[in-house]
Amino acid sequence: MTLRAALIGCGGLGKVHAQMVGQLDGMKMVAFCDVDLARAQSYCQEFASGQEGAYATADLQRVLSDDGIQVVYICTHHDTHAEYAIRAAAAGKHILIEKPLALKVDECIAIGRAVEQHGVT
Repeated sequence: MTLRAALIGCGGLGKVHAQMVGQLDGMKMVAFCDVDLARAQSYCQEFASGQEGAYATADLQRVLSDDGIQVVYICTHHDTHAEYAIRAAAAGKHILIEKPLALKVDECIAIGRAVEQHGVT
């Protein structure tokens, strides 16, 4: 089974992580989300060209509501990590996060609780 993943945050570190996911067996990056839609589209073309159902969006909710996405890779500004991770967990998505996990200890705890509550990794 190949996991279908979404990259949230198409900046410099997002590119590095998309390249690394591209080298993994068992996971394909098929959705790209960024506030700069043109950048998300560029990443989609570069990393998912020819992938069935691949898309770019500036709408985080589109990714979170996509039943075909099992994993999200959060590579956004640090101050969004906790919110996006908690929303992703609530949507049933497994989560990878570029460091730091969050900016405050209580945010890290809240992410851990959301992961446990929603049965994701």
